Amino acid sequence: MALADPTTSVGSQPVASKPPTQPLHITSSLKPTPPPRLIEVKPTPPPRPIEDPDDLRRQLDKARDDLARQRSNAKADLERKDQELNEVLQQASEANSSVQRKEQERDDFYKRWKQATSELNKILAQSQSFHQVTDQELVQKTTLIRYNIRNFADQNFVGEIKDAKVLRTFCAYANEYLGVPPEVLERLLKSPSNHAVVVKSYLWAFIAKDIFGKFCWAGTKMSNSLSHLAAVLKPVENVNSVSLEAKRKFQTWKANTTTLLIDTDDEHSTHRRNIDKIVREILQTLRHLSKASERDLDNQIFDIVSEALLIDKLINSQVAEVTWSFHDDLPPTLGSGLKQASDSQTVCLVVAPGMNKRGKSTGADFNTNNVLLGKEVCYKPKPRDGSEGHHGDTTASLINRAKEVLYSRS
Repeated sequence: MALADPTTSVGSQPVASKPPTQPLHITSSLKPTPPPRLIEVKPTPPPRPIEDPDDLRRQLDKARDDLARQRSNAKADLERKDQELNEVLQQASEANSSVQRKEQERDDFYKRWKQATSELNKILAQSQSFHQVTDQELVQKTTLIRYNIRNFADQNFVGEIKDAKVLRTFCAYANEYLGVPPEVLERLLKSPSNHAVVVKSYLWAFIAKDIFGKFCWAGTKMSNSLSHLAAVLKPVENVNSVSLEAKRKFQTWKANTTTLLIDTDDEHSTHRRNIDKIVREILQTLRHLSKASERDLDNQIFDIVSEALLIDKLINSQVAEVTWSFHDDLPPTLGSGLKQASDSQTVCLVVAPGMNKRGKSTGADFNTNNVLLGKEVCYKPKPRDGSEGHHGDTTASLINRAKEVLYSRS
């Protein structure tokens, strides 16, 4: 079979001949095509089984019941909370009303208190008048009680004390008031001539400590209460910041209180019982040192205590501050014609304290301090070696030197 001519047409149409095919050359710039990405095909889940309609209905009914129950519980809980809230609100309202009532009562009380204070200040300003006590009156009454104490001691305490136990008991007790070592008192009391000096010193120390400033003239119950109250109100002396105004206010309080007690004084029986109690305490201490009868001692002690109470009552009825000096820097006097001790001797006993007065009876000039009476002292010989209780000083030499200082006339 002969080959067809390329120019020969197929059928009636001529067919163009193709140019000769060029060989395909792949250059190095072409990259190979990545393989196609595989898609993971998950398996189709099996179809859900068709549930029973009755079962679905039961589940729906149960869900409705649960919801209704929850709504009922929530409603009950809400009602309970509302009730609790109402109770709290009611309590708060009642508390608020109570607070308002208390505030109203407080305001009313404060108004009444201010009114009463204002009226009291007016009354005090118009009618306040303190008892006028002159310096001469204080000096006279104090000099009188000094004289009575001196006579009481000189007349009743002159004998020798033979009972050493009595002597030691008295010296140990008196040390609480005198602040003198018991052995020093024993040495002085070995001489009968020194008994009166020790007794005078003890009596004044007792009066200053247990009578003056203790309101004993107001009766037992009242004196105890006022004494404790005064101890609390009194400005502390060892505080540098204590002002004279604070002291003056305290003295004014004492004067006002004393004036009120004097105006309403109906406690004569309790006042007498208070005196008897003080007299018994002093008598119990001194009776074994004297040969006088207890009745005589009792009567004289009663007079001395009564005079001391009158002085204390007089001092407290005015604003001026009266103090009693024992061991301080005020110059001592021996009084009654006794010689002044030499520098080689030291103070042993204060037989009568000094009296100082600050201000006037009305409270004016409170920054002025005057010495109304100097203290009277008893000097003892200084031990030869400069120490207390040196046995080189015999009893006789001590007594002789004490008698020389105490009883030699000027």
